[in-house]
Amino acid sequence: MRITFTLIILAFFVQIAQAEEAKIEKENYYQLQQEYEKDSQGIDVWKKKGWKLRTRELWKMSREIDRNGNIKYFENFLSEEQKLKEKYPHRLMSENGWMPVGPDREAISYDTLSGHGIGRVNCIAFHPDNKEIMWIGTPAGGVWKTYDHGASWMPVSGDLPTQRVSHIAVDPSNPDILYMASGDIDGSTFTQGKALGVYKSIDGGLNWELTGLNNDHEDFSFFTIRRILINRGDTDNLLAITRMGIFVSEDAGDNWELTNEMRMSDALVSPKNHKLVFGVSYSPYRQLGNYVIKSEDFGITWDTLDVPFDEDDFVKRMAIAVSPANPDYIYITGTCSNSSNRNGFGYLYRSTDGGDNWTVQSSYLTGPNIGGWWNGDQFDGGSQGNYDLTLMCDAIDPDKIYHGMVNVWASDDGGISWNIVSHWTRIYGSSVHADIHWSDYNPADGYYYFCSDGGIDRAQEIIPGENEWIDWADRANERPYDGFPGYNFESKWERINANLEITQFYRIAISKNHKEYVAGGSQDNSCYYFDGKDWVNYVTNYDGMWTMIDYNDPQVIYGAWQGGGLCRSDDGGRTQHRNITAPIGEGGNWVTPYGMDPVDPHTIYAGYSNLWKSTDKGDTWEMLINVADYEQDMLNTRRFDVIEISESDPNTIMATKINRRGTIDGEEFIVPSRLYYTNDKGESWELLEIDTLMKYIVINDVDIDDNNSDRFWVAFSSEFEGKIVAYTEDGGKTWDYLDKLPPASTVYSLEHQAGSEDDILYIATEYGVFYTDDTLEDWVPLNENLPRMTVRDLVINYNSQELYCGTYGRGIWKTKLVDFETSVVEKGEISDFEIFPNPSNGNFSISFHGLENNYNSIEIIDIKGKVMQKSKLSGSNLERLNQDLPNGLYFIKLNNDESYKVKKLYIID
Repeated sequence: MRITFTLIILAFFVQIAQAEEAKIEKENYYQLQQEYEKDSQGIDVWKKKGWKLRTRELWKMSREIDRNGNIKYFENFLSEEQKLKEKYPHRLMSENGWMPVGPDREAISYDTLSGHGIGRVNCIAFHPDNKEIMWIGTPAGGVWKTYDHGASWMPVSGDLPTQRVSHIAVDPSNPDILYMASGDIDGSTFTQGKALGVYKSIDGGLNWELTGLNNDHEDFSFFTIRRILINRGDTDNLLAITRMGIFVSEDAGDNWELTNEMRMSDALVSPKNHKLVFGVSYSPYRQLGNYVIKSEDFGITWDTLDVPFDEDDFVKRMAIAVSPANPDYIYITGTCSNSSNRNGFGYLYRSTDGGDNWTVQSSYLTGPNIGGWWNGDQFDGGSQGNYDLTLMCDAIDPDKIYHGMVNVWASDDGGISWNIVSHWTRIYGSSVHADIHWSDYNPADGYYYFCSDGGIDRAQEIIPGENEWIDWADRANERPYDGFPGYNFESKWERINANLEITQFYRIAISKNHKEYVAGGSQDNSCYYFDGKDWVNYVTNYDGMWTMIDYNDPQVIYGAWQGGGLCRSDDGGRTQHRNITAPIGEGGNWVTPYGMDPVDPHTIYAGYSNLWKSTDKGDTWEMLINVADYEQDMLNTRRFDVIEISESDPNTIMATKINRRGTIDGEEFIVPSRLYYTNDKGESWELLEIDTLMKYIVINDVDIDDNNSDRFWVAFSSEFEGKIVAYTEDGGKTWDYLDKLPPASTVYSLEHQAGSEDDILYIATEYGVFYTDDTLEDWVPLNENLPRMTVRDLVINYNSQELYCGTYGRGIWKTKLVDFETSVVEKGEISDFEIFPNPSNGNFSISFHGLENNYNSIEIIDIKGKVMQKSKLSGSNLERLNQDLPNGLYFIKLNNDESYKVKKLYIID
């Protein structure tokens, strides 16, 4: 039976949707934190599957909230940044330019069972005629393009104000026309952000412009977009399928009309009729209900279809697929949201008559939980379908389908029975990385593609294994049991991540006595370590967090995973001392802080519920702060967030805890942020008070002057009445504030440049790196070459005089430190230059704008950081070069004896 929407029904649904949207707007960090604490009582969230996403998103939210616990959106960033560029043009000319450090490829791993990758990919799009050309969209690293069938990739959206991408659509009649859905739809409600609307490119993705569906549209407000659909019969006719409704454009994106206000999970156009569209609803709350809808006029009007949803369960998120072999075969998978199967596989529905009639083929009640972490048995309930879910039909057999959530599963009987295809532990051989966000078949090359938290995998044939194989897995230790007979999946997976610098880093570290060594902890892809030659991946099968490198022996590295697990390697990651975590029974934050003594690298610190110290590289520990001596009751339930040790005086140590607010028995309470301070190496501690601001803010970072331990700076998560950085000159007795605000007011990390006469400060923000000093009224952008994106961490290597930054989506970058002088251009020590044409076919020129060329050499560096060519420069003002280089992004680095300057060059032949 098919029920046509009436105006009354639609109005009723709109009222419900608006009420639920209001509910979302009223929720904030403090409310969700209290719900989390209530729900997690008696649960070890670090060992129980299903809690990772919730824990991670709460930690992220705590970095980006205002005094009331609401997320701040930096809508005015672009105009504010432009004002700064106009105000300080000479400062911008003095920037040296950032260069990528990596990782850009699959790292070496000495653990053969490691399931690491390069970073999350949200979607893939194919050129309709040329198998060599494809595009991918990432949650924080923008759009990337390949010209050689995935052998190498190049970024093509680095200058956009958002690098979050959920979908890319290719015009089938003109593949140079692309549409991109901004925002990360698989993020949480509060971290999807930067969903600025639909962007369009008319040159294959090299340049983008915002369409009429943006935040100036009266019906659109930062909505995340699941898909952009193109009418094959009239490619100016578009649909934007969003979490808050369906928009239609009839003029290639210039104008859009909201035709349906239903929350949507997914939609597709039928292969047999270019105007026939099917969509499935997104229902975060039970009262919204579940709907499958159909349009025969490409989104102008919609009908509901009679799908047998269970009244006792509600399906939160759905994905839809249609068989290219028989378009009357339509499949829908849905995640279940109840206490026994939270966000796991719920139901698989099928229609064999184009959507008129539907049957339940399988469910969590009758078969395996194909969304689970292991084999979906009775011990494998729940999952993370709110984060990743995908469904794909076989290219030839309409009864064969493929399902992705944590792992990939296959059915050859229309979804009645299932067998596992790949497993995230790699115990069973070649597999797709965990957490499947997208799957698609490319008819141009005959490959099936899967996009995951590890990157992109493809196979020409998908061959299932046996569910019983997983019984050989020791689930507690993520290793096979003794006697494992060595079953291997037969699918031949090819991972195509070359050049993809899309790793999301939480924290980075350098070896202060060496130039090249760097490490970092990344989202869902463990820890990375670079020894100047090779990248090594360690702390396998976890999210990587805090890292440290011994500055006397850079082969000694530390890596942490979520919740405070810690390991050490004494041989550059070849072997690991796992789980040298400080105390038994104490958990840490999502990102647990660690520190290394600047004089004795064998002495390290760890912040859990209490503060701990080890003098033998983590083999044994002693408690340095027993929080119960300083805080009572609800105060000591928080965990440490930051540890900072003075370089000039290791006796001076600081550690922080975030604030906490909530209600108990109807009474509101506020626990202020804590700033612990000692100048006697922990023999005694003082709780420093900045002012009443401590009640409302989160301290994101602390930095102590390397030459004076009484001077330090504190960076806040969000500005409060114009305050974002506080500082003291007398060890915390008195405080003042920097009377200046960056455009993106959340500061994730702060670094003071030691020895700078005017106290140069660098901050990492949602929109890159900024710096200031005593001569400046404002923060100045330091972002030349750096994509517009979140920078989570900063660290200075004084050995090489370089600033490193860890980005959340584009890996690790570095640049020269800012010169102490106000304007190095005015001193004539370094000249600005331009490259033209850019993009180039390999023939390009360098112009010095009439200034004297004072560089003596040029290097052409690829995106991997490899020097492709190096030569001397003459003293002329114009250099013409003809370079035989493959398509890609390159960095032109001009050097003189004192410094260097870097700019980007695209080569597209």
